[in-house]
Amino acid sequence: MKTLFNLLVNPGQVARYQNHSVKKLYWKSAKFLSPFEVHKREKAALQLSNPKVLEDINPKIGASFQNSKSVIALTKKAVDESWHIIKQTDLNITKSKSYLKPLLSKDDIKIQSAITNLAISDELLSVVTNYLGIFPILYYINIWFTPGKENQNEYQGSQLFHLDHEDYKQLKVFIYLNDMEIDHGPTQYISAENSKEYVLRFSYNTKQQNKNIPDSQLTKYKKIVHLGKKGSIVLMDTSNCFHCGGRSKKDRFLLVFQYLTPFAFVKKSYQDRRLLHLLKSRELSTSFKRFAI
Repeated sequence: MKTLFNLLVNPGQVARYQNHSVKKLYWKSAKFLSPFEVHKREKAALQLSNPKVLEDINPKIGASFQNSKSVIALTKKAVDESWHIIKQTDLNITKSKSYLKPLLSKDDIKIQSAITNLAISDELLSVVTNYLGIFPILYYINIWFTPGKENQNEYQGSQLFHLDHEDYKQLKVFIYLNDMEIDHGPTQYISAENSKEYVLRFSYNTKQQNKNIPDSQLTKYKKIVHLGKKGSIVLMDTSNCFHCGGRSKKDRFLLVFQYLTPFAFVKKSYQDRRLLHLLKSRELSTSFKRFAI
């Protein structure tokens, strides 16, 4: 009875934990029933300058690593601002996940800042829009800190391979705030093509008891890891690429952006995000107003 009620009141919340076919059906139906939303976002996408600093993402891979000189230059101000914040933050703060500590609170996200300017830059938005097929919603901004820990015997939570379930497809942008070596525990992932094979073969879903998968079940699939300099970017569809991170022997710092479609399963929670309130502010720049459509 409860599931039926939720299905009527908030179908996306029900669909987000189901198998691939149910998620796909919900997402396509939501898009079909939202022609005006699609039209508005098509108009917004046409305003992007598409400067081609970043390369488009191959959908078969579902992720991209970018570390050219122009990319490092693009992220530099946001990286510097992130370190200014980190140096003023108590890194011993207790969080629910000892291996992953978000350092920004809702009120820390400033309208005019190098971090938000990067998140809404045409360089990023053009690549995100091309991949998602629609002008996105910026759902999340944060700085992640993973304390280094030697001799980890067991992994837990997002340290295990999993898919995210906020949307049928999405993009997370991970910007390296330190030079990333293997001991920093960089995010590992499996291509979208191989991940889909596993999902369909084993009817994988993202219910809590099924979400995380031990490495032993994924031995046949190639694990991809990107090492690189501070300022490098990893763009990843975490809804369609199995991934894990935070297996860190050395401290790891990441600046993280998350982009969803307007048909996401968590659409009902958009209004709970402080970020959306900022995007609707009358004090925002033209580009911010455009992004908040």
